[in-house]
Amino acid sequence: MFQLIDKKLFLAGIVAMIVIGCGLYAQSASAQARAWTPGTSYYISEEDASSFIERRFDWAYCSGIPRFGHQGEFPYEEFHVFDCDTKLNGSYCTDWRVRAVKGSRYGYFRLRNVRLGDCF
Repeated sequence: MFQLIDKKLFLAGIVAMIVIGCGLYAQSASAQARAWTPGTSYYISEEDASSFIERRFDWAYCSGIPRFGHQGEFPYEEFHVFDCDTKLNGSYCTDWRVRAVKGSRYGYFRLRNVRLGDCF
């Protein structure tokens, strides 16, 4: 009689642990999914923005704009809006404004054009 009750309690304990584990996993997965929404603003450093743009140009320099949001303290500041200057085949573009947004994969970002400045 006691062996049957012990088996039932043991199985009930296992089922309870499985249910709790599944609930915690689902809660953490949904929290992570909400935290990463592609296309929303993303904080990156000036160096990350400059190197991202340099892949398409001969030279690029981006400076963060604090009034559109920044986090951290110098020298580890991160921004999500930048003014960039670029050079390609001898022509210069200045005051090119871009916004860093979250990419489609977790941890990746892309730069979205906000305004193209003057090119000469």
